[in-house]
Amino acid sequence: MHTTDQTSAESRPLLAGGTVYVLLLLVFVLAAAVRVVGLVKGAPEYQPVRQYHSALIARYLDHLGRSDLPAWKMEVVRETAQPIHEPPLMEGLAVLGKRLLGDESLWLPRMFAALAWLAGGALLFLLLRRFFPPEAALVGTAFAASASSALAA
Repeated sequence: MHTTDQTSAESRPLLAGGTVYVLLLLVFVLAAAVRVVGLVKGAPEYQPVRQYHSALIARYLDHLGRSDLPAWKMEVVRETAQPIHEPPLMEGLAVLGKRLLGDESLWLPRMFAALAWLAGGALLFLLLRRFFPPEAALVGTAFAASASSALAA
């Protein structure tokens, strides 16, 4: 006979209330720490052709409409212009960062990418939590955060 005082194993959470969120915070701290190392690495180990392509687009966007550049430099910009197949969000952020910092810093676009991955992880956890127990949402988020492509970006 089943009474309301008895809690079935199916409805009992595996982890205590706040433990899931402490572990989630730990997952995000570890993911952020790995990405911080990637900010200062320098060399574009992850998809170097795509990073070079994005750098050319960012330089093109930065030089667009500038009248203070010599004619030869504008010719180089026109000759190296790359086709834009997707909205140049990251490239625009790189240009904004260059204008704010005064130089081309490769770590700034990488920081934006890392923040986007972390924000995506938070949204993934919230989505998974709607359909699965919090422990399963934590496992799914930890898996996504530790995927090799997520760590390299």
